[in-house]
Amino acid sequence: MPERISFSDKKLNPMERILNLSRYEYAAYFINQSKTEKQPAVLDAACGFGDGSKILQKKTRALVTGIDNDSSLIKSLTKKNNSKKIKFVVGNIKSLPFKDQTFDFIVCFETIEHLKKEEGLKALLEFKRVLKKNGFLIISSPNAQLTRLIKEAFPKYHNPFHLHEYEPEKLKNLLTKIKMKVVSTKGQYLFFPLAYLFPRFFSFLKFLFLPSQFFPLCLSRYFIFIAKRIETPRALSPRNL
Repeated sequence: MPERISFSDKKLNPMERILNLSRYEYAAYFINQSKTEKQPAVLDAACGFGDGSKILQKKTRALVTGIDNDSSLIKSLTKKNNSKKIKFVVGNIKSLPFKDQTFDFIVCFETIEHLKKEEGLKALLEFKRVLKKNGFLIISSPNAQLTRLIKEAFPKYHNPFHLHEYEPEKLKNLLTKIKMKVVSTKGQYLFFPLAYLFPRFFSFLKFLFLPSQFFPLCLSRYFIFIAKRIETPRALSPRNL
């Protein structure tokens, strides 16, 4: 998966660090507040350098599995890992190497937009398959509505790694079609163009970059959904959607 970032990278834009770090802190808070098993199973889908997985491991009581399709990266993470509460595996989110109903929570941040539309649907169906009954998917995406505005203001803006971004309502409708109920929504980064131009100056205004229920989704650069698995009488596939 391209666009992997490390939270410890000193060259990382401070705004990006806050955005990514706060997503995982929010996910950890939700997991801790949920009434689940004493030690729930959590999947960090497309874990990258594993920073987010480690936050989930340290800040929750969960057993965390980080998955990524970069075998050399997973090998390095596994070699350095010294905790029994976390493990890293090689795999593709479009075809997860896990049995049905394995996880209580799935965390998937800034990943689905790197897939084509039909591949994104396959990933969502896989997430639902490996979620336990009443399990939760915590997922984020850039807001396609704001991307269009950015392109109008800055015609040269282009992210070649984003193959299909979602508008909040369209992703919500897609989750509804596969029988996932969106139970919570958060906006992140109330769009403020000057923060993009002068990120180090505005990064001290941390509240601008934290997930918030008070940020209108239409004005948020990113959005986070928490969706709950709903039981269905038959298996779903891309063909019957």
